[in-house]
Amino acid sequence: MQSLQVSRIELSPPDGQDFWTQFQRPGAAPVFSTKEVASVFYGRSKLWMLRHLQNDDHWLDGGLIAIPRGTNNGAYRFQLAHVERTSHAFFQRAIIDIKQFENSLMIVKSIASNYRLI
Repeated sequence: MQSLQVSRIELSPPDGQDFWTQFQRPGAAPVFSTKEVASVFYGRSKLWMLRHLQNDDHWLDGGLIAIPRGTNNGAYRFQLAHVERTSHAFFQRAIIDIKQFENSLMIVKSIASNYRLI
């Protein structure tokens, strides 16, 4: 698998895997709320994020990104894999610009590194 070159950022999945597979490992921490994803990864509000999720703006590779929901309240529960793929979907749909896209991937990579996922 080739590494992804986005401007000054190089994301190279370990051992020929892609990040989507790597981040989906059982128990892969952390888990983020909608509000946390909106503010930490995109610098936006929870309402902005919910609007785009409800408008089905998170399609990638011909399919809707399946983001799990909590059992008690039905709130979205994002793992890093979901954030990464949502960033790609939002960028493809021009919901976020190149700078927001780059920054969100840098944050994903940093958190994944801190949790020893990559």
